[in-house]
Amino acid sequence: MSYTSAMRALHDEVVSARTQFPRPSHTLIALAEEYGELAEALLDKHGKERVQAEALQVAAVAIRFFEEGDDDYGVKPHAENYTPGPVPPNDLTMSLIKNVFIRRSQMLDDSPPFFLSLTLSHGKIASEIATSLSYGLEDVFHETARFAAIETAVAALLIYERGDDRYPQDA
Repeated sequence: MSYTSAMRALHDEVVSARTQFPRPSHTLIALAEEYGELAEALLDKHGKERVQAEALQVAAVAIRFFEEGDDDYGVKPHAENYTPGPVPPNDLTMSLIKNVFIRRSQMLDDSPPFFLSLTLSHGKIASEIATSLSYGLEDVFHETARFAAIETAVAALLIYERGDDRYPQDA
C-alpha cells in the first residue's frame, strides 16, 4: 500500500464521516471510541482489513477534531481550515498530514511502535483539553491539542499503511 492510497482512503473516510455526522460535536469522545475499537482490533487479531478500517476512522476523527473542534468542550473550529458540511479535508490540513507523515516515516525503523505513538498523541489531546478547562487558557491548550490530533492522525495512518509488528494480524 502506498502513501497516496492511504491519503485517498483518508480523504474518502472524512467525507463519509461528515456526511453521516455533519455537526462538530462529540469529536473528542468519538475519537476515544474509535481509538478503543482500533485497540480491540489489534489485540483480538481481527485481521488486517479490520485494523485498517479502524485506523482510518481514528485518523478521520482526529482530522475532524483538528479542523472542526468540539462543541462539547468549547474547542472552536480552526478558522483557516474549517468548511462545514460533507466536504473533504482542507488542502492545508492534508498538506500538514503529508509533511508530518513523510517526516515520521523517514525517522522510523521497520517496526516502530505505531500504536504506542497513537496512544501518546491521543492522550495528549485529552490532557490539553482538561488543562484548558482547569486553567481557562483555551487558546494555548486548544492549539496544542489540535497539533496532537495531527500526530494522532499520522500514527493511525502509519498503522493503516504498515500495521504494527507488535500486534501482527492475519492477512
